[in-house]
Amino acid sequence: MYGTNFLFSSQGKRIVGVTCTTDIAQQYLLTAGKNPANGQLFYYCNCYGHYGSGTETVKCTMHYWECPLIT
Repeated sequence: MYGTNFLFSSQGKRIVGVTCTTDIAQQYLLTAGKNPANGQLFYYCNCYGHYGSGTETVKCTMHYWECPLIT
């Protein structure tokens, strides 16, 4: 089982930190990218596998910090 979360930057704000955590997944991967169509920055977190038995669903959680852009 796996889980995925996406985070897109907000207009007028800058993301200054991102982390990815999981509950029972064996592995998690935080990745950043830029949308080539509009240049918007995004992050995604993928969680894979799990500790336990059966077909349990894993939970991926993203924590992020953002600041307003001031001109």
